[in-house]
Amino acid sequence: MSNEECIDSCLKDSTCILIEYNSASDHCFQWESIKYPLNPIEVVETEPETENFVLFKARFPDEICPTSLDLLNITISLLDKNISWTKTDEGWRLGFCKDGWKRFNRKLLPVCIKAVLIHKGVSKSDAESMCTSMDAKLIGFETFGEADSMWEQLDDDELDILFWLDGVTETSVSTYSITLKNSGNVSEDKTKESEGVKYVPESGTMLTDVSCNATNTGGAFCGYGLFDINYIE
Repeated sequence: MSNEECIDSCLKDSTCILIEYNSASDHCFQWESIKYPLNPIEVVETEPETENFVLFKARFPDEICPTSLDLLNITISLLDKNISWTKTDEGWRLGFCKDGWKRFNRKLLPVCIKAVLIHKGVSKSDAESMCTSMDAKLIGFETFGEADSMWEQLDDDELDILFWLDGVTETSVSTYSITLKNSGNVSEDKTKESEGVKYVPESGTMLTDVSCNATNTGGAFCGYGLFDINYIE
């Protein structure tokens, strides 16, 4: 496929957001927005002899062509939202969490999660406020693997600290089976509001429920939707 054919194909395809083209082999690869949520993209400069070119698909404001890419806010449309490419020292990135936050792919959209060490004596309300101050929300987890990855964010000297998670449980029984229920979409009006959930590191990946007014915890897991800060599945 020629360069012109590669470009024309992308322009006609509403899901195409980026072209990677090699002029030596005429190889054309198109990144599609429908696949993008599960695949972060990073564009970096390569040596000229590779003959690789990358072309962004973008709309120019008011039909005016900016004099520099640095002046152009390159966006893609995803789920009725405009998502911007981020300029870096090496190139451009799309679909990466903020520094210090870890990305997890959930059913519809990715979320970014961070273990936040606060101080001893943090109530659930304190934890929620701390997450809000970071433009995030107190978050739970969707799978056991996600829970383990959360805990891997902590240093060894932090493993004896209990961290708040979002969610409430219907009983006061502390078992591993309540883990998947604690994913941020538990309806509080169907549960005991006096019961909260926190992680118990000394018990592996078990959860235990405590009063939401408890203050014997020292941190929280905060999260935000990668493409929609208010999206927490």
